Amino acid sequence: MVLHWDGHLFIADTFVNVPSGFYRKDRPKGTTSFSFMWSIPNMIPLPPDTIHAMWKAVEPYDFTATHGLFPGWDIRDENVKKSVLESMKIQVRNQGFAAHALLDEE
Repeated sequence: MVLHWDGHLFIADTFVNVPSGFYRKDRPKGTTSFSFMWSIPNMIPLPPDTIHAMWKAVEPYDFTATHGLFPGWDIRDENVKKSVLESMKIQVRNQGFAAHALLDEE
């Protein structure tokens, strides 16, 4: 569940920003800004179809910031929406789904 308001996306548990999302300089290729988890403490990722449904839910909205679960876990970037999709694609690929429909999204 997320809340969209005035160009801001408030995220919490299944859709969470990760430390590498707070900077973009000199990041290795394949580094995510967000993670999509069924259980964060147990490191259980969401399945690709659920991640794709999450993208379809936020795709119609324009946003330039995400606000995470904890104070200071905010990402403000004009390309943050692109980073969300990129992170989703990286996670789905790394879960072994090289031909999933999410990978065709732009």
